[in-house]
Amino acid sequence: MSSVGDRALVVPEHDAGEALRSIASVGLLVLIFTIPWENVVEFSSLGTLSRVVGLGVGALWIVAVLATDRVRAPSPAVAAAFLFVVWGVVSLFWTVDVDATVARSITYIQLMLLVYVVWDLVLDREQFSRAVGAYLLGSWVTLGVLFYQAASFGLTGWDERFTIGTFQPDDLGLVLALCIPIAAYVAVNDPPRFRPVMRFLGALYVPAALAGILLSGSRAALAAALPGVIYAGICWLRRAVGRRALTIGVLLAAVVVTAPLIPTVTLQRVTTVSNDPIEGFLNGRGIVWREAYATFQAHPVIGVGSGAFRAKDAGRVARNSAGKVAHDFTLQFWAELGLIGWALFMTMLVLLLLSIARQPRWLRGLWLSTVLTWVIGASFYNFADRKQTWVLFALAMAAGSLLDRSPGTEGVD
Repeated sequence: MSSVGDRALVVPEHDAGEALRSIASVGLLVLIFTIPWENVVEFSSLGTLSRVVGLGVGALWIVAVLATDRVRAPSPAVAAAFLFVVWGVVSLFWTVDVDATVARSITYIQLMLLVYVVWDLVLDREQFSRAVGAYLLGSWVTLGVLFYQAASFGLTGWDERFTIGTFQPDDLGLVLALCIPIAAYVAVNDPPRFRPVMRFLGALYVPAALAGILLSGSRAALAAALPGVIYAGICWLRRAVGRRALTIGVLLAAVVVTAPLIPTVTLQRVTTVSNDPIEGFLNGRGIVWREAYATFQAHPVIGVGSGAFRAKDAGRVARNSAGKVAHDFTLQFWAELGLIGWALFMTMLVLLLLSIARQPRWLRGLWLSTVLTWVIGASFYNFADRKQTWVLFALAMAAGSLLDRSPGTEGVD
């Protein structure tokens, strides 16, 4: 309270809390924008840019919740995600690598906070459109940096694959693939602002992302991109004839511009499947999968601890892949969290799919293709503890209960 003369000016606590929520909502959009390119900018002591922004947004959201004394009750899928995270933290009691489990637990706690912030702040179609638009713009930053480095430096230092920042090439490819359904959705729906620009960026992103995936040399990402490409094709067929012609022109132009950037050696890698007798299927994945399954057989119910599959004492039959990740989300959860942890994660995924099934038609295709993209990619590469995974799951959860389902809301032409 402050006074001017004999009059007191009082700022209602409710209004202050709502203002904080509004600021947190803007901060969330900034966070979502940074997530696709988080590994491009890192601070030595603080971590990635998205981590720094995320901590700030999370703190602001907590203050807003305390000020308004209001927070959304969790949906079944959000509750299942919370139980999965709790189980990972509880695995500290039996882990074979305390440091690894502590690190992984901190990661999952932060990801759970991200899920709940999205769940609590994305409240209507306009906020949803802004969120997916922010993610698309962030993915364009990733593509822009990748194309710049490919055009400027070629394959120097990367042998037959391109990447940027501290992204592993497969990470980069899956990040690009996961945004293809969102790009197709934005291209045929009505963003609240900058509609022509966002539609153009959505249409152009699909061929540009495929070129970026080819530059990354990621076979897993190329396979994962298929559901998104199919969804984009369905969206394209539903557009007006004039817009179809414009889309074809955009696609052809994108091919002409990006094709020269992709070296022959990278294309050869993407189109071949390694089954080397020493490295094993897909550059050693077969060996790691067998060892992950052996670890699961030794600890079938509770696993060896969240994040502990890398440990030398993880109970493997063989030791030649110690320190490697499982390269498959099912085997990872079986080995690290046992059947209980895997069941909790799958419960969340099933509840998410049930929520998607009840969504209006203009959203079902988006999220079904996104989840399929993730499942394919995460079956060949560890992606279960990435921000990209959890922010998209969170947006799908929010979309399932907050958007208008009334007739006539479809934005597809």
